[in-house]
This record gives sequence, structure tokens and C-alpha cells, in this order.
Amino acid sequence: MNIFQNKSSIPKGPSLFFFIKNSKYLANPDTILDVFRKIAEDYYGVASFKSGLFERTYIVSDPQILEKIFLTTANFFKYPRPASDLKKLQALIGKGMLATHMDADWQAHRQSLGRRFNQTFVFDNYHPIIEKNLKRIIDEIAESNGPVNISEKMMLFSGRVITTLISPHHTLNDADLLEIKKLVDKGSMDFHKRNYVKTILNYRKILLDKIENLLDNFIIHKNTDQSSLLAVMYKMFENNFDQTAKNKILDQCLNLVVAGFETTSTTLSWIFYLLARSKLVQDRLYQELKDFAAPAKSIESMEDLKLLNNVIKEGMRLYPALWFNIRYVKKECVFNGVKFVKNARIMLLPFIANRDPIVFKQADDFNPDRFDTERDPFFAFGHGQRVCIGKALAELELRTVVIGLVKAFCFEPGLDVKSVGGVPLQAQVDIMLNVKKRSYFGGSL
Repeated sequence: MNIFQNKSSIPKGPSLFFFIKNSKYLANPDTILDVFRKIAEDYYGVASFKSGLFERTYIVSDPQILEKIFLTTANFFKYPRPASDLKKLQALIGKGMLATHMDADWQAHRQSLGRRFNQTFVFDNYHPIIEKNLKRIIDEIAESNGPVNISEKMMLFSGRVITTLISPHHTLNDADLLEIKKLVDKGSMDFHKRNYVKTILNYRKILLDKIENLLDNFIIHKNTDQSSLLAVMYKMFENNFDQTAKNKILDQCLNLVVAGFETTSTTLSWIFYLLARSKLVQDRLYQELKDFAAPAKSIESMEDLKLLNNVIKEGMRLYPALWFNIRYVKKECVFNGVKFVKNARIMLLPFIANRDPIVFKQADDFNPDRFDTERDPFFAFGHGQRVCIGKALAELELRTVVIGLVKAFCFEPGLDVKSVGGVPLQAQVDIMLNVKKRSYFGGSL
């Protein structure tokens, strides 16, 4: 059956007065999710409104329509023209793969780095680095007194991993990683403010200074450092390495650093937050993992850990790092009676779709077993040509860290934390958990 039906209408949506009345709440990450929840409820999952003289914006949280937009690349795509969303991202992280049109530079970088993020290559080459940094985090948590800042620990872990992959001879130190986290968190939280582009430029300068240290050090060691991601990027420009080429590499590195630890560390923090609040699930997971021989011998051995993978899926369902996504309408089309006009901007809300009670039973509850009978979360890593290039790396990090920490520690709740809508879905404050030593890979701590 052709899903693009003949009968159609442009859905109604909030008035200009609504946006004026709620402008301060839309600019505030603490309240923006509540505003979008209300729009989703009032307009049954699809709303639209004029966002300029000739522009229209759709807000989509209806699971069926959201999924079709993600999958129908002939009609919907990302960043087809200059857009405010793109300008904001570029103001902070530059014109790398995350924040650019699908132009020749984007395609070249995607193709050159693609093999380094292939699932087999990731496991064979990056798993030892992940395990080494996991052991370091386990030792640090074991030495902690009092509640553990799990947000900070997960950020340090993922930051150490990605900077090692980028430049193994000169990784960023922990002080640099903590400062990057602070700047990226601040930049994320301010994203919805009107004067964002102007205020964020100083953050970008500080971030670039730190990334430039990685690149400068790589150039010194380039003859003996051919396994790094920087080596792949440098090779594209080595015959004409001028300032323009250097700026492109810096932007790509900055994209990798930000994407490589912010989303992964945030997802890990939420997973341990949920496990701490469900002793039953945590105990069952420990029983599944306690005899698992680490480090893992293969990807397949991890994929066979049913509860582990369900816990990770459930964490990404309840707290998707990308709580919103943007698409633009390439050509007019109709789905389920909803007309999408050409060039319109679509704001997709997987955070709300993942909690739809029609799709997921007791949708706000933490229940990893739901995936025995229910569908997977909606596009945790995006989809199509813009699917997260680091998906295999992120999945390996998520599995490895959850295995290691659940075998080593018992997590108990700290203070309740609210999710807030910056660029990624973040915790309002760092997640603090009470931690008790258990065992480490079959031995005592």
C-alpha cells in the first residue's frame, strides 16, 4: 500500500501567542521538555505552525510518523540549506561531520574514517584501549570515599578513550577533559537562547586550543603514529597542508571529541542511575555477568548477554542522548493524512515517542524485559547516511563498561535527578551514586 495518501491537511499547532508566552521556558533547558510534552499532548503527536513569513515548522512525536520520516530519505533529509540549527552547532564545534551539509568534505571524511569505525575493526583494535581505561576507572571508583560522581567518572572514561584513538602519543589530561565537559555542558544548556551564536564563540576558542595541542603533537610523531584517527585525517591533506586544511582537521577532531564522549558518557550515567534504583534488575544482571570472562573474546559473546543488551536499550529508550532530531522536507508528501510542505523544518522528538504508552507498556517504568516482546527504542543512533559513525564504538564502550562496573560494584541510589533538554538529554546535576565493592573479573578488589 502506498503510504503517501491523497487526502491530506496541514496539522494545526500552537499560536504565536503560545510561543511568546512560553519563550522563557523554551530557552530554559530545565523546562523545554515540558513545553514540548504539552504540544505533543494538545496536538496528538503532530503539530505545525508558521515559523517565519514563508517558513513552516512541524513538531513530531507520533511514533509511526516519526519512524517514517527517519526511514523515508527520498522525502526528508538533514541540513539541505543554511539553517539556524546548523549555525548554532557550527558556532561551538565547527564544520565537522556532525555540523555540516552532506557536501564533498563531509563525504570524504565519512568515507576515510568509515573503516576505522567498522564493527570488526573497532573490536579488534579499540577493545584493548577500552579495557585499559575501564580498569583505571574501576580502580579510581574503588578508592573513592563516599558517594561517587558517576557523571564525571563516565566522562573521564569516554574522554580518555576517544583522545587516545585520536592521538595516542598526546592524549588530553583529566583537567582538560573536565574543562571540555564544563564548556560543552554550558554550550548545550544555552543552545536554545537567541544570542547563542555570539556568546558561544569564546567556548569554541578554548576547545580549539586544546584540540590543536593534539594535532601539533601528532605532526611531531606522524611517522610513528599511523594507527591514530588523526593519521587518517592528515593523510587527506598531507600534500597540501595549509591553514585551511589544518582548520578542517581541527573541526573534525573537535566533532569527534564532543560526540565521542558526551553522548556515550551521558548514556552510561543514566544506565547506572536506573540500575541503582532497581536492585532486582541489577542483581539479575550481576548473575548474568559474574561468570562472563573478560575481556570479551568476540562481539558475539557480548551480543549473547540478553539482559545486558536489554538494559542498555532501556537506558537509551528512557534517556535518549539525542532527545530531538531535525529534518527538512525535500519534496511535499503526505503520511497518515498529514501534509508536509516542501522546505519545512521538522523537529522529531524521540524522547517523547519512546515514552508513548501505546507503543511501550508502562512507558515511564524501567523494564529491560520489555524488549522480549516490544520493539526497540526509536533510532538511538540516528538513521541512514547520517547515522552515528561511532555507533559500533559506542556500543562496545557501553557493553564493556556495564559488564566491568556491575561485576565490580553494587550501585545504590543517591539523590533523584531530573533530565533536562540541552543538545543531548542531560542530567540537571551530576549523578551521584553510593557504591559498594563487589568483585572484579572474578578476583577481589
